[in-house]
Amino acid sequence: GHDDTVDYDYYGREEYYPYIYRTNYKEAYDRYLCAQLVLEKRLSNKWMMMGSFSWSDWKRFYKNEYLGLLEPVDFGYDYGLSNGQYFEGGAVAPESSGSGVRNIFVNSRWQAKLSGLYQLPYGVNLSGVLIAREGYVKPTYVYVNMPGIGQEKLFGSPGGGGKFGDERLPAFYILNLRFEKAFQVADFGRVTFAVDAFNILNSAIALKTEPRLDAENFGQDQRILNPRVFRFGIQFVF
Repeated sequence: GHDDTVDYDYYGREEYYPYIYRTNYKEAYDRYLCAQLVLEKRLSNKWMMMGSFSWSDWKRFYKNEYLGLLEPVDFGYDYGLSNGQYFEGGAVAPESSGSGVRNIFVNSRWQAKLSGLYQLPYGVNLSGVLIAREGYVKPTYVYVNMPGIGQEKLFGSPGGGGKFGDERLPAFYILNLRFEKAFQVADFGRVTFAVDAFNILNSAIALKTEPRLDAENFGQDQRILNPRVFRFGIQFVF
């Protein structure tokens, strides 16, 4: 059959075989390319800083070896040719697992990081780190009735067609800061008082949204970044 929403064909199954057949891919392969730029200023004149930027491209090419289930996860043997066009040449994005954090597909083509420290008077240190990256992959789909299989997912972009990795969550960014003061205790130890601020900008960035194209709440946030948190601590080193 053909679904107009994602503009892709889907395939059913005529019969079930009374066994499970497993084999390795002979033609399919992954391709990973990466470039990284790192700049570092070591501690001098009371300050230090490090910045980095990386770009990567991790894709999978099946070369028509559609041996079974073609979803973002690598288990099961049900769909055959269905979803083949969508995943051919698409991103490689391992799926998260665990209670409440499933269906998050980890793949960012770019990431930037800037961290630094400044030594204030009276032995006080102020440090921070800013992290930004491309949003993770957001595979979108509709349910179709695949003959001999049943209601299953058919993936595709909202405008039709597309590849796994085309649709993504919003770009992610977070700024964390740390304020600390260390005291020397005689000759045998040091006590450090610290205040950490996580997500100081209190950004509510979407980490997961509704992926089903024909759902009433399609695109709505299902999980967001934790709000701003302050942590006060004391550390004793001896």
